[in-house]
Amino acid sequence: MGVKIPVVSGKDFAARAHDEAPPHQVSEFAEYRDFMAAYCEARLWWMAETRSPDAEAALRFWGGSWDRQNIYYALQLSWNRGYWPTRSELFYTAKVGDRSFARVIKDAVACKMIAIDTDPDDKRSKIIKPTRQSVIALERATTHYFMTLADAAPPESSFGKGMRARIARILSVDHVRKKMGFTLERAEK
Repeated sequence: MGVKIPVVSGKDFAARAHDEAPPHQVSEFAEYRDFMAAYCEARLWWMAETRSPDAEAALRFWGGSWDRQNIYYALQLSWNRGYWPTRSELFYTAKVGDRSFARVIKDAVACKMIAIDTDPDDKRSKIIKPTRQSVIALERATTHYFMTLADAAPPESSFGKGMRARIARILSVDHVRKKMGFTLERAEK
């Protein structure tokens, strides 16, 4: 393990040039650093999970490139806010290039990760719908991500306690998911 970083009070903080490594950490940010460390641990888990040969097909598909991830998160953002985006809305939100967007959409349809329908209010416009496996994969993986984040947080931290309480609330309705044919519970590996 590397060298322990000295910790000082904010009142003792010595400003340095922006391009220098900080010579110390500020004690008042200790809980936030615990959160950030847990976040980094959870992100490492997430990156490994989306690239694992055992990962769900939808996770492997959507985790394949930055453009796919941008489109997936933009699509899931719309889904979780309660609407299916038009093709142009999704393109605008995802912020990827024209060619890349067209290629990802084509691949996503071929792999049954999305469905494209005509907008009932504007027959010229297309709406993009995530498939069930795309929605379930994100819900399951994100819940596991949150679990990893909560497990990595110090037990006494308010962040860790709050995250664990939130996960408990999410899992409290897993009986409904099971009736729908899936669960968010972690599978034993």
